[in-house]
Formats: sequence, C-alpha cells, structure tokens
Amino acid sequence: MAEVAFDSLVSGKPVAIEVDGVAVCLTRVGNEVFAVEDTCTHSEA
Repeated sequence: MAEVAFDSLVSGKPVAIEVDGVAVCLTRVGNEVFAVEDTCTHSEA
C-alpha cells in the first residue's frame, strides 16, 4: 500500500499514486485529504 505524508501534499495540487494495483488521485483541500479512483470519465462520453 502506498504511503504519502500529509505534509507532502500541497493544497489544490493532485497527486497520483497506486494502491493495490488501482490508480488513485489524492487531493488535499486545507486540512482534509480526498482520494478518488484516478479515472477520466470524459473518455467514455
């Protein structure tokens, strides 16, 4: 499993990581971190 230090995340600057073979996008907003599957939904439109 990937480990990313909270302090290394810059607010508003997404970071791509891989967790158990799944591409994940981490985004810090202030003191919160959000993780979503790193998939472009526009390619399927």
